[in-house]
Amino acid sequence: MPSKQFYVSLVPGVGNPSFDHELGYPHLAFPDAGFQLLALYRFWNIVEYWSPYRNVLGEDWDGVLAQFISRIALAKNAEAYELELLALVAKTHDGHANLWSSLQVRPPVGKCRLPVNVRFVENLPVIVGVSTVDPAAVSPLRVGDVITELDGVPIAKLIESWMPYYAASNESARLRDVGLYMTRGECGESSIGIHRENQKLKLTMKRTPSSANDFSPGTHDLAGQVFRLPSKDVAYLKLSSVKASDARHYIEWAAGTKGLIIDIRNYPSEFMVFALGSLLVESETFFARFTEGDLSNPGAFHWGEPVSLSPQKPHYPGRIVILVDENSMSQAEYTSMAFRAVHGAIVVGSTTAGANGISFV
Repeated sequence: MPSKQFYVSLVPGVGNPSFDHELGYPHLAFPDAGFQLLALYRFWNIVEYWSPYRNVLGEDWDGVLAQFISRIALAKNAEAYELELLALVAKTHDGHANLWSSLQVRPPVGKCRLPVNVRFVENLPVIVGVSTVDPAAVSPLRVGDVITELDGVPIAKLIESWMPYYAASNESARLRDVGLYMTRGECGESSIGIHRENQKLKLTMKRTPSSANDFSPGTHDLAGQVFRLPSKDVAYLKLSSVKASDARHYIEWAAGTKGLIIDIRNYPSEFMVFALGSLLVESETFFARFTEGDLSNPGAFHWGEPVSLSPQKPHYPGRIVILVDENSMSQAEYTSMAFRAVHGAIVVGSTTAGANGISFV
């Protein structure tokens, strides 16, 4: 396999393709059907020749190209073009793929949002918290209220219209992101329909200015200390605020317990796969194997060497329980996969984001 070619290189230590000689055309004026089509063909070729998942997308990738030629070529302005690109990227069903610079045009649009946090529970948008320093501003709403409509439009209809623009590996991750953005809109008054116990209510509320942090999925782990002992037999460790340098201390503190709960309903604050995983295994434990693209034969992929955990001291001999949900994404899923390989470990929770080549259900 050659180490170099002109158009593409592989990122050292990672193996992802890097497209080193593609021009950016920063001064492009819209509309320009030719350059818009160039972007379509560039992206289509990236997936066709450099995505290891192209054959499991659940899409006819040739058909996707045919579908988007007219849509992208006929986009009349930058916003329409960006929106079509968002829909194109979503066809890859990859939570790592997005048009990150253009999320402001993804529906629903607006600079304000209702000051509540929404999470889908059994496919229903449920208010799970209030994201404001002034709880009185949302006093009509309660945790547990199910949103049934926004501004007079049934929520199911709105969600159906939004979904094609949300890039995600699976439905759990897509609904996670829709929940984060679904109350966004123009500033000012908005009507909201809710289902509360046996009641159907319609309320009027104000959308307030929002920041980028309002749209972070956050964590679903326990508030408070990174490590704790809920009982004399159980230890708890959340990875959203761990330090790799303290891995041995966590195991020492857990000594004598029968089980260790590792909460990965979050994104790990530091890379813990080997620092912590090596203290959980008794012998060399294989857990993953990567593929790498072939620079001499675009579209081909080759298996790399197996990745494993090597035992180190102090060893934790108790049972391992790993908590996951739709917030477990990418590095969190890789960590879950590594710890799941520990003898006797179990994974508990709901479907993860599926953005690491794996998804736990």
